[in-house]
Amino acid sequence: MKEIQEICDKLCDLLNIDKNKVKVIDRGCPHKSSSCVLLKNYSAVYMFRYNNQYLKIGKVGVNSNARFQYQHYSFNANDSTLARSLINDKNFEYILKDVAVKEWMEENLYRIDIMFHKSLGKHINSVFESVLHYIFNPRYEGRNYKDF
Repeated sequence: MKEIQEICDKLCDLLNIDKNKVKVIDRGCPHKSSSCVLLKNYSAVYMFRYNNQYLKIGKVGVNSNARFQYQHYSFNANDSTLARSLINDKNFEYILKDVAVKEWMEENLYRIDIMFHKSLGKHINSVFESVLHYIFNPRYEGRNYKDF
């Protein structure tokens, strides 16, 4: 978590962004998806980590609380959810065999959210997401999954 805060602080300095308009929220592990609420007037970048590897880093706009809070925990929500990626990944078959994926995710994945006040513009979350993708190379970005 400290590393994410430091990256955000450096980006804020570089981009001359008021750090009070950027909130880094450590949801921890375990966490509850029901408590991961997108703040009013904020967009966000969300990050899921398993052990020492980031699995998914994504972004949502100010009107996307459903995606932010629930959709990644369901394999029925749409084609690009973290739950679906986990279920389709042969490296997680033994873990998820007899377990509900949402409950497993809440118990085993570390979640960090970075929120951006809408006054920073609609593209600020894209900038942070791109930098975080570059630094952490998340497993489920693009169509090809990486081996651990």
